[in-house]
Amino acid sequence: MYLDAYGHNSIARMAKLSLCLENISLLAAKSVEWTRPGAGYIELSTRYVDMSGKDFYPVAREIGEYGVDPELVQECMNYSFQFYRHFQGENFSGPFPQFLREQYGELFPDKKDLERGVIGETCDVLGNFLPCATLTSVGIAVSGEAFPELLKHLILDGTPENLVLTRMIAEEAAKIGGDQFLRHYEPSEWKKALWAYLDPNEFDYGRMGDLRPSRILEPVIADDEIARRILWASFHRQPPFSENPSRKFNSVLEKLKTIPRGEFDKLPNHFETVSAAFSGVMSFRGWRDLQRQQFCTHYRTYVTPLIGFYLYDKPEPHGFFKACSEVWQKNLALYHVMKSHGVPDALMQYPMALGNLVGFQIREI
Repeated sequence: MYLDAYGHNSIARMAKLSLCLENISLLAAKSVEWTRPGAGYIELSTRYVDMSGKDFYPVAREIGEYGVDPELVQECMNYSFQFYRHFQGENFSGPFPQFLREQYGELFPDKKDLERGVIGETCDVLGNFLPCATLTSVGIAVSGEAFPELLKHLILDGTPENLVLTRMIAEEAAKIGGDQFLRHYEPSEWKKALWAYLDPNEFDYGRMGDLRPSRILEPVIADDEIARRILWASFHRQPPFSENPSRKFNSVLEKLKTIPRGEFDKLPNHFETVSAAFSGVMSFRGWRDLQRQQFCTHYRTYVTPLIGFYLYDKPEPHGFFKACSEVWQKNLALYHVMKSHGVPDALMQYPMALGNLVGFQIREI
């Protein structure tokens, strides 16, 4: 009624739609969550939930339409998934959790704390073996104003799964009147022209046979003196910092030390006034954390094996590095087969493991 009578979507800022997407791929989940502004998400945890019983989005059949043997695609995903199961073991009795218990057990007087840490670290690290096609579920709470942008993003990302999700979400929203917010969700030519994935060739590769590229992260940030001036300008406008005549940021730090800080208190919002841009590579599994930190104005490459693969930077059980290398080589071989058959870049991501490195840029924070 408000939209029809008053002709303005400001009222949509107060509306909230709740959506549940079950049995979608991890790849689709990341596409949905990429549109974070104006929305909140909760995804089935791959850090604390055992994914060994999960199925895959049936991408082998879709890729098979381009002349690639579907069994080759399925075999590549199963090959990666078998390492997830092997290293985790039944009820977390496999080589990886056992190694963690032996390595760090003495540091935990409370064995419950040890087990929580073991399960979290095991699922988190082994999640890099999960193919992007692994099924998951996502809950979404989105404002009416942001709702069209969510669907625009799915359309622009353009996989067959995303396009079906767009139609299904619109149909479900219509049942409760949510379609009132979907009058302009078809991407304009402007949107299409500015939508793009980054070129993997822009990022430094390692030598063939290496898992990690030579450059991991390259920040572009204001120099130390500029950052201090920005922070001082932000802090000195409010007590108790405005009473300090020194105009030096060190005095702000000294004052902060005297203020009691709780266990869950974060740094003051003032520190967010220092802007930075970042360019680098990380595993596709790690890339999701950029979204969780509200870093939404960024771009990434497609998930490919061209840049490298995840490497664990702590002590690891025997055979773990070899497994990462073998999964990467398997992904690389399948990638070249799919490429030679003209499989679209977006579709080639599905069989790839989450541990494949993606290049990214955060243009603005």
